[in-house]
Amino acid sequence: MIKIAKAIICFYLSAVVFAVYTFPGVYSENDYFLFLPKHSMHKLIVVLHGSGERGGNYIDAWKKEAEEGGYLVLAPNSINKAGWSGEDALKVLNLVKKIQRDYEIKDTLLNGSSSGGHFALYLGVNNYQMFNGVATFMGLISNDMDKSIRYMKDINKQIPILLVHGLLDDKIPIQYARWNYRNIQAKGYPVTYWEEPDMKHEHYMKVNKDILNWFESIL
Repeated sequence: MIKIAKAIICFYLSAVVFAVYTFPGVYSENDYFLFLPKHSMHKLIVVLHGSGERGGNYIDAWKKEAEEGGYLVLAPNSINKAGWSGEDALKVLNLVKKIQRDYEIKDTLLNGSSSGGHFALYLGVNNYQMFNGVATFMGLISNDMDKSIRYMKDINKQIPILLVHGLLDDKIPIQYARWNYRNIQAKGYPVTYWEEPDMKHEHYMKVNKDILNWFESIL
């Protein structure tokens, strides 16, 4: 009897964690947040938070434009709140696959800010089959990370990349962003770079719509 009860409890917990939601709104689980628009266009934004943050704030950052465009928004939490690491990769990719399957997603944009932007570039380039484009705020590919990225020479396997950086960023100076852009460009990748004169070290919500317009243009 006890074994049966335990099995039922485990099944119930599993069902909650991996539930398929049908009503519009924001849903929160232990390791991710999910936004469902009123009218889905079967498109998804996967957004990766910065160090010391959680995904919920980034649902709020994208919700207005996502609702207008019919986008779902998935915001995973890193295992370690201090930031993203290699052990997060499989967890995030499996979660994205599940959301893509459960909600019949056709197109997926990978987005991230600061350390989430770095990790988005790492995931997007290495897993180009799963995403249609990567757009980052303050995202960099460092020399160390560069060694763990599998760059593709086949243009059909080179994911389009958009880099957004602010002239007022006091944590990652603009010269690093310009170097990063030239480095990715030298790999032959289709990369677009925007410098925003009023942007600090932040998810710069003023360009959300512009990012989605860019994304739509590459599909």
